[in-house]
Amino acid sequence: MPLIGLIFAAILTKQRKYIILGITWAFLYFGVSYTQQQKAISEVLKLSEKRNVEVLYIEAKPSLANIFIWKIITTTEDKYYVDAVKIGPGKSIVWEGENINKLSIERDLPWLKEGSQQRKDIERFRWFSNGYIALDRNNPYQITDIRYSFLPQKINPLWGIELKPEADKDAHAKFYNARHNREGAVKTLWGMLLE
Repeated sequence: MPLIGLIFAAILTKQRKYIILGITWAFLYFGVSYTQQQKAISEVLKLSEKRNVEVLYIEAKPSLANIFIWKIITTTEDKYYVDAVKIGPGKSIVWEGENINKLSIERDLPWLKEGSQQRKDIERFRWFSNGYIALDRNNPYQITDIRYSFLPQKINPLWGIELKPEADKDAHAKFYNARHNREGAVKTLWGMLLE
């Protein structure tokens, strides 16, 4: 928000100092964000050692509207681990999250025909989700993008695709948006920030 305010101030007043302040703010913000991200990754690497898992890749994203709590997705050979880390003054806090098996069409959807449109839709969704897809725990016909959720340590996806075993070979999978308790999640996230 400060950057947007400084841009408007520069446009309205036509004063160069607001441009300089805006650029300075952007560099400081991205510098602090990068430092926070690296610290969060370091904390999750320690957690991965305790879990005794071989890490293939780690992705760290800031949680909703802040750079203090980070959602960390750790990829192993067959699973995704989702954890949250709060980096602030003093000691870091790690919230051990959930894990889920990576999607395996052969294991999870043996009924899905090779060459069917739904199978092609899964591959399109895999591309869209940067590979972070899994079978929903609550619905064996839904495939979810695990990268985004209201709470950073949870695998409670915001969207996915739904398959139908009885569908024709040319039938598309259906895209869906999940409905969750957003107010409760915001309250929980706020509590995590204040912890």
